[in-house]
Amino acid sequence: MKRSFAHFMGNAAVICGAMACGTVAAAQDATPSIADQNSADVAEIIVSAQRRDERARDVPISLTVQSGADLEAKGVTQLRELETVTPGLSTARNGNNFQPAIRGVTSVDSNPGNDSNISLYIDGVYRPNATANFIDLPDVDRVEVLKGPQGTLFGRNATGGAIRIQTRRPTYDLTGDVVASYGRFDDKMVRGFVSVPIADQVAALSLSGLYQKSDGYLRDAITGARFGGVDAKLVRAKLLLEPTDTLTLLISGEYSDRKDDNAGSQPLNGNTAGRGLPGVEIPATPYAIANNRLTGTQQDLGGIHNKSAIVSAEAGLDLGFATLTSLTSYSHYNLYSQSEADFTNAPVSIFYTTSFQRTFNQELNLSSNGGGPLKWVAGLFYYDDSARYDPLAVISPTSATNIYGKQDTKAYAAFGEVTYTLAPRLTMIAGLRYSHEKRTLYGTFNTGTFPELADRSFDSFTPRISARYEVTNDTNVYATYSKGFKSGGFTVSSLATAGFAPEKLDAYEVGIKSAPSRSFSVNAAGYYYKYSNQQVQAAVTLPNGAIVGQTINAASSNIYGIELDAVARPSRELTISGTFSWLHARFDDFRNAIVQQPRRVGGVIANNGNVQTVINASGNPLIRSPDFTVSATVDYVKPIGTDEVGVSATVYMSDKFSYTFDNRVRQPSYQTVNARAFWRSANGLELAVWGKNLTDTLYYQGASVLPGGDGIFFAPPRTYGVEARFHF
Repeated sequence: MKRSFAHFMGNAAVICGAMACGTVAAAQDATPSIADQNSADVAEIIVSAQRRDERARDVPISLTVQSGADLEAKGVTQLRELETVTPGLSTARNGNNFQPAIRGVTSVDSNPGNDSNISLYIDGVYRPNATANFIDLPDVDRVEVLKGPQGTLFGRNATGGAIRIQTRRPTYDLTGDVVASYGRFDDKMVRGFVSVPIADQVAALSLSGLYQKSDGYLRDAITGARFGGVDAKLVRAKLLLEPTDTLTLLISGEYSDRKDDNAGSQPLNGNTAGRGLPGVEIPATPYAIANNRLTGTQQDLGGIHNKSAIVSAEAGLDLGFATLTSLTSYSHYNLYSQSEADFTNAPVSIFYTTSFQRTFNQELNLSSNGGGPLKWVAGLFYYDDSARYDPLAVISPTSATNIYGKQDTKAYAAFGEVTYTLAPRLTMIAGLRYSHEKRTLYGTFNTGTFPELADRSFDSFTPRISARYEVTNDTNVYATYSKGFKSGGFTVSSLATAGFAPEKLDAYEVGIKSAPSRSFSVNAAGYYYKYSNQQVQAAVTLPNGAIVGQTINAASSNIYGIELDAVARPSRELTISGTFSWLHARFDDFRNAIVQQPRRVGGVIANNGNVQTVINASGNPLIRSPDFTVSATVDYVKPIGTDEVGVSATVYMSDKFSYTFDNRVRQPSYQTVNARAFWRSANGLELAVWGKNLTDTLYYQGASVLPGGDGIFFAPPRTYGVEARFHF
């Protein structure tokens, strides 16, 4: 599990040398389709990061784009695995919540109604619920990861970046895929996509779905039984209507029901407040869990059960001079989960969560048409969200607290950008967003009612300015300044009426995007962030003794780094791609950092839980921010008559990083290897074998540091399996 820094950098140098990773390629196809095998060219990816279809290398911001075929070849089947192919992205898990970090910008706040500073969109619809965002990817068309503040082009504010997932749309040809796989730990999965024409060039319907069930890779330290499994179901339907040449309608619906017990935790180094209590079991071997037992339909502690239903309607009207787009969506989430503060079977402190969230989004965009020197886009956005604990129960042997808390959010925004070609090779971009948000806190302790307690409003103007110069027809250089804003709000778990203030980020970036030959594409970006009034989490003790997390404004940071990404196609059969990230993310001023440090008895660490301490964390690294990450993928596809055989392997390496402000609980540097080999026939049948974490590296997918101890969540060990696919 542990690797020295020198060993890590030595391996990184080998991969970077092999990949010529002194440059970057963001947004290229790493896995050509059968149709591409007649050419050795690197495929050109078209993206919509600026609200219009354009080549990725013409977009003056740092982004990484992966097609659905790319992700599958590289073993990326879940959202949290995107970090292995995206420089600057970390997807460490925070208990039951998916909370990504981009270039050191992240949030660990999981309170109802408090957004992440990395926005997630699926088919343009903003997804605010961190627990519901452990998303299965059965029908992905492409994934775009945008780095830096996003606000002048998209509906919701994002201080650090955005992850935009585009799923497959209906087509006017009968087409589809059915995939079945079986893997280690009795992991069974079936997923599929089918598109059916209803009326040629007028109406089409698509349906996709996924079913997965596994025993899990964790082990009950008391009974020896397996647990930590997944039981997931997802279905998505889309109806495409094009009644005229100028009007397009897309109506979508999605339902998901997911049980995930992989949040089972173990006390790191045996540090738990349960130590010494009668009958306590403190696991000492990896993947062994000894958590409290539930009664009824749930059997093991540490999991979640999330249900979500989402409907949306997108309409596009070609007005000639511009295209008007409307996107309307409604989402509803139900969450049931249990976790604890001591990470053992001792009844020290247990959290039972029942929460609900409903979200309404309305976005209007008007984007210019035509090929003149002036292009523009303008938009309006309305967001109405209500999220609540009903209740959050904090239970210990001597007390029980039920927190009934709710936060309502109403947000309005107007935004736009203008792009103007000043000279044949020089383009300027200027954008501005105005945001207004009102948040209202409701709730009580134990009474089951939701009286209004407080409200706060926030306003902000956030600009973006870019310049792009076309050095050659295949090489662009750019410089960008943008400002990010994440509104303040309330911590529902504490019902504190003072709330917290907005955080802001000033981002500067320069870069180059180039395709010097038809078989090689490279990009590079350097950036500097000034992060102020940073929102961080601290543990607080309620009047009745219950300990919960609370968001406070307590820090400013300096962040800078370099990202590199490259793809090369030396022959029709061989594609090589790689990424490299160097990140320096440090607290500039954090003199009153609230941390948990091990309890001491007689000056010696007792490993029986933590005590709250205030330290000066200035100069310490931001959480979830490895200084270095490197990945490399090799794809080889060989035609044999009308069939194909192929193999793909991805190596990912991460430097160490911290989960705590004092740099005490850390993930050591680690490496993983994923691989896939397949045979594909001309009639659409494909058989494959795959493996993930083939080196069986022991590493964490997250950590939770509380007064009751230091809890770690293990990432999966070596997994492998077989897969059959039929495409028609």
